[in-house]
Amino acid sequence: MGLDTTARFPPYDLFKSYVMENDKKYGTDFAGSIWSNEVGFPTVGEGTLESNGWEGQAVQNEDSMPESVAKTLAVIAASGSRQILWYQMFDDRQKRDGFGLVWAPPGTKPESWERKGGYWGFALVAKTLPGMKLQGTNFFPVGNEPNRFRSLLFVEEGGKGRVLLAWNDHLSETRDLTVRLGSNTSNRKLWNVDDGTSGDLKEESGYKLYPVNNGERTMVFMTWDEEN
Repeated sequence: MGLDTTARFPPYDLFKSYVMENDKKYGTDFAGSIWSNEVGFPTVGEGTLESNGWEGQAVQNEDSMPESVAKTLAVIAASGSRQILWYQMFDDRQKRDGFGLVWAPPGTKPESWERKGGYWGFALVAKTLPGMKLQGTNFFPVGNEPNRFRSLLFVEEGGKGRVLLAWNDHLSETRDLTVRLGSNTSNRKLWNVDDGTSGDLKEESGYKLYPVNNGERTMVFMTWDEEN
């Protein structure tokens, strides 16, 4: 299974190009060692800024966090970052409006920590992508406008593991996706970024990728093994 490799992600790539230019100029070797050292979203119960305390920050509704977290981590990994540090794992004010992926209700003991909306999006990417290398991306155009379909295929270096993430970034149009994995694949799993559960995949499967404004889940997150 192969995907087109022409699409890239400008913010990270521009920074990496700058570092590479300086490597060439000064004889250093930093381009292959870039870390993303602060990535995260503040949350609040209703997804509004009222009494949030994070002035000027874009606030994520927890319902959208599973996909937002998985997309963010996958895009940064695809762009070549060697390490990604999430800011932060725990809400530090015992309020469900910080950057944490888990929180504790006020007055409870540490063992009462509860998962927030982005927990499983983070956990699944952290579990499946280490040791993987981006093989390709897709970004299919429709006329002069991109249709906002994106996919990332990661391949295990020196192994048979595969991870595919695909989603629809269009604001109003639904996209159809068909994935054909072939008879040389095994351990095929479709993962739910909301709760971390998985189900078995057939060799061929079809999906509706709903638009961003629909409120439906629009991400496909699958793993499998592939014999060369």
